[in-house]
Amino acid sequence: IVHLSVDHPQIDQFITCTIPHGKIVLYFNFRSPVELFDANMENPRILNHFISGAHNLDQTTLAKLMGPAEMLIVTFKPGWFANLFVYDPQLIVNKEIKLDEVMTSEAYEHVTRIEKAVKLKERLSKLYNLFTYLMSKDGHFTNWKTSEVTELIHRRKGNISLNEISSKIRTTSRTIERWFKQSIGICPKEYIRNTRFNQVFFYLFENRFTDWQQVLHHFGYYDQSHFIHDFKTITGHTPNEFFNFKDHGIMFLDRFHIIYRNHKKAILKRS
Repeated sequence: IVHLSVDHPQIDQFITCTIPHGKIVLYFNFRSPVELFDANMENPRILNHFISGAHNLDQTTLAKLMGPAEMLIVTFKPGWFANLFVYDPQLIVNKEIKLDEVMTSEAYEHVTRIEKAVKLKERLSKLYNLFTYLMSKDGHFTNWKTSEVTELIHRRKGNISLNEISSKIRTTSRTIERWFKQSIGICPKEYIRNTRFNQVFFYLFENRFTDWQQVLHHFGYYDQSHFIHDFKTITGHTPNEFFNFKDHGIMFLDRFHIIYRNHKKAILKRS
């Protein structure tokens, strides 16, 4: 769980690009609503409390804060979303949906209590009550071995094949694919692709003046064109261009987010 508070005199001029990481995330927003767009800055939606499904690398979401924001952000481990909300994660892949669309009216009463709480400690207490309530209900059956597989993928920094995973845990690729779709929504190959890209991006973020072609080889990207394609899809620029970030309207950059100073930049970079 992450508590995030953001305020700035020109906050409505920023666009946030979230780097896909293959996980399902729950957002509670307590101040101004968030306006979400697809990667082409189209199909705007205004949401407060919402679920963001696992995203493929070529399906980034852009967000614009409409004013000062305060959020609680919950990232689910594999299987927990499907079990708690009794909802098929495949239905929310590459999507953001309102929280009340995946909850019963009785469960949503807990969300209302969280919304009315003023202090962070009280909000966290109400959030704990919500999860306790959800765990008391019968959930989906999801194979918890998905967590074992994702841990293996992260230990190998995404530099592992589905065939190698199947051999290590002594089950078939088809079975692993079924586990992933039940627990996360996306297939294991896409999760591996997400993980490897994030590892490379974070490394380049920490070591911006490194020879990124050597980095790609280290992380198992033997076809540079695939990485450059993924990188440009998310950021709009090649790695060399992007890490001169001051030239591209980037105000803030971390492992999971890119915040552009002027939202017009985000539109132009994908045109």
